[in-house]
Amino acid sequence: MIRPSRCLFPAVAFALTLSLGGIAPALAQEASADTESDWHTLQAGEFKVDVTLDGVVESENAWPVSVDLEAHTGSVEVIEGVAQGATVAQGDTLLKFDTEAIERQIAAAELSLATTDAAIEQARNDLKLEEEAFELNLAAAERNHARAEADFERWREIELPLDREGTDVSLAVAQQRLDNAREELTQLERMYRDEDLTEDSEEIVLRRQKHAVEVAEFSLKRAENDYEKSLAIELPRREVDMQERLKRTRAALERATEVAPHELQQKRFALEKRVTDRAEAAETLEDLRHDLEQFTVTAPADGVVYYGNVNRGRWSDAEAVARTIDDQGSFKTNVTILTIVDPNALRVRVNVPENVLYRFVEADALTGYFTPTAFPSSTVAAKVDQLNHISGATYDAVIVAGDDAAAPAYLRPGMNAKVHLTAYEADAALTVPLSAVKHAADGSAYVMARVGEGEQTERRSVALGWRNDSHVEIVDGLEAGDQIKLK
Repeated sequence: MIRPSRCLFPAVAFALTLSLGGIAPALAQEASADTESDWHTLQAGEFKVDVTLDGVVESENAWPVSVDLEAHTGSVEVIEGVAQGATVAQGDTLLKFDTEAIERQIAAAELSLATTDAAIEQARNDLKLEEEAFELNLAAAERNHARAEADFERWREIELPLDREGTDVSLAVAQQRLDNAREELTQLERMYRDEDLTEDSEEIVLRRQKHAVEVAEFSLKRAENDYEKSLAIELPRREVDMQERLKRTRAALERATEVAPHELQQKRFALEKRVTDRAEAAETLEDLRHDLEQFTVTAPADGVVYYGNVNRGRWSDAEAVARTIDDQGSFKTNVTILTIVDPNALRVRVNVPENVLYRFVEADALTGYFTPTAFPSSTVAAKVDQLNHISGATYDAVIVAGDDAAAPAYLRPGMNAKVHLTAYEADAALTVPLSAVKHAADGSAYVMARVGEGEQTERRSVALGWRNDSHVEIVDGLEAGDQIKLK
């Protein structure tokens, strides 16, 4: 993606060549050949502080060009590129890249989005059915548990005592039947002994009654077994079954009221996540489609094509970019490949070393000229436009043509230039050699001044002004005609 932005080209660090304005202080008349050379007589004179720096020509307006992609990953393969140094107009094609890989990625994203849409629709339908089933299941669970509680309570309070009573009654009835059969048999036997009946009739009646007794005995035996089975097995088992049914219905109710809502909510969250994922996938697809448009890169502005990136006036990676375009190789995304430069808005950038930074205290007042290295006989009036803090003690300055001057037409970004600036200039300044100035323990400056005509000296505090590499201005503490000791 092209980032059409107005940017300033900072310059790479340059070697410093200081050419400091000289001073021509009047020398004191020698009193003698071997002693007067140790003394300096102050006289007002011209004093100048100059600074000469190496710089590089840059454009005020430049637009870095890169392939800025949002969703497509990996490098991009160039198939066509504009030549370095070409003059282009805004909208002209600069680079074309192979689109096969991103088109496959877009097709896969479109298919995935369609699949996701179908899954979301199915999930919505399933959720609707499950929400309806939830209400029905909850009502059924409540109803079944209520019935189980009622059935258990009725069984325990009514049916269990009734069953036990019925078992007791059945056993008693069987016992009573046996007792009756036996009593009747006894009465018949007694009656037949007293009455004169035929043996055949007697035998028939007695046999029948004995059989009735046997049946009654078996019935009693069966009733006793049923009684024991009912009390020891059937009724306890029935109670266990009723309690388990009650527990199952209670568990089903708890699941319907506590677990099922959470499961249903999880399914709602899952659906929401699918919808969110779908939105993200759709956004990614749109990003991919937008990325595809970036595979043809156009010029963001009118200007000249430079390969690579610029950092403080110096170009980097130009050869690598040229080689990659020629070989139809691959470029990393979101990295500057080309730069479109305005060839008309030119200036010079210089590094400002720490030891001359004080000369830029009033940077906007510094004036001078610069000389292009390629055209050493040409000079261009110049002034300081900006003083920039880079980091720590690193500063640079932007030098532009003076108010009544213009950058020559032959200048090009990347050319070197020598910049000459005047930081301070005075017509009648009192100056002394740097070696004559001493500093007290508290940091205050002083010189040793001659007293009278002899060799006697006194310590004289002074206030210092501007300095160059050899002399310093005295702004207070000495007058013209004063003599100070140099050593």
